[in-house]
Amino acid sequence: MYVRILLLLNLSFYLSASSLKEVYKDKFRIGSAINIQEQLIQHPEKFEALIKKEFNSLVAENAMKWEALNPQKGVYNFKLADALVNFAYKNNMQVVGHVLFWHNQTPDWLFKDDQGHVVSKDELLKRMRFHITTLHQRYGNKIQSWDVVNEAIDEDGSVKNTPWKKILGDDWILQAFQMAEEVFPSSTKLIYNDFNVFNKKKLTGIVSMVDQLLAAGIRIDAIGVQAHWALDYPSDKSIENLINQISSRGLKIDISELDIDVLPMLKSFSGGAEITENHSYKQSMDPYRKEFPKAKQEELAARYANIFRIFLKHSDKIDRVNFWGLNDQFSWKNEWPISDRKNHPLLFDRNHQAKAAYYRVLQSPSIELKGSTQ
Repeated sequence: MYVRILLLLNLSFYLSASSLKEVYKDKFRIGSAINIQEQLIQHPEKFEALIKKEFNSLVAENAMKWEALNPQKGVYNFKLADALVNFAYKNNMQVVGHVLFWHNQTPDWLFKDDQGHVVSKDELLKRMRFHITTLHQRYGNKIQSWDVVNEAIDEDGSVKNTPWKKILGDDWILQAFQMAEEVFPSSTKLIYNDFNVFNKKKLTGIVSMVDQLLAAGIRIDAIGVQAHWALDYPSDKSIENLINQISSRGLKIDISELDIDVLPMLKSFSGGAEITENHSYKQSMDPYRKEFPKAKQEELAARYANIFRIFLKHSDKIDRVNFWGLNDQFSWKNEWPISDRKNHPLLFDRNHQAKAAYYRVLQSPSIELKGSTQ
């Protein structure tokens, strides 16, 4: 009876707590990816209150990718990135810079010389250094972490055959982190970010890459786990395994891009988050266009509750849990891997209202407390 009363009291406390960031303040930061143009510039009256209430860490969904910041040689556009950084600084939030080096959403000019030929290794390294030095000079310690390299390891654990690898060589990830370590101060967290980290071969490749960096004396601080997961995968065992393998190297884990896909998926879907993958629309693949049923709401809530149970169990290894999108309206899952669907993968619906999943996540620490009290 005592345990039940204690649980009810703690449930009442957590449910009445002001926000996710308050409930988890002693565990890890809670963040969100932001559509800066829509949420901070065009319609701040709709979104700012929710952002400030729930989150203490922000990342630009697209505005800090190379293509957005530096679309043409010698031309930088900082408008959106400045808006995010200034908003975060004003509201005592941390910023994760996303992303320095990625093969997608990177302008073609970067890999070509003035004659349209592939640039030399030395020239590409020069351009890379200029880019990250420019960003550091502009934002300094207002950006506390950077995703240095994004999605560079293939599903079989090898280094992806991208322009970076073709020009710089198989060890280009090490070169990128070495450069980042030289440009940014030791207080700036340097992250490798990727999806499908629960995949055994891919995880082995990532851990091997980390071992190479550490053996070379090059700093890497965390692995960003893109948790683009679903109601039925990955398994609890797979999630715990990736957390333990990464932390065994002395690195922290950032759950960098969390959302839970609730829609059916074609058998041909490869999984993960490869943005170039695209499948044709089928109505049968879009069953919740008019309404998200209560039964599915509860299934999503239970899935989030279990995932946060695992995060709490390993909270000493996790620095940040970041949702990839503010609410269902802005989820990239509406357009990928099948365009023009209505997905429901986040804690807030299209009207900015908290879903059942939100309340289950909010109460998760009290459930953890119950388990430790019995």
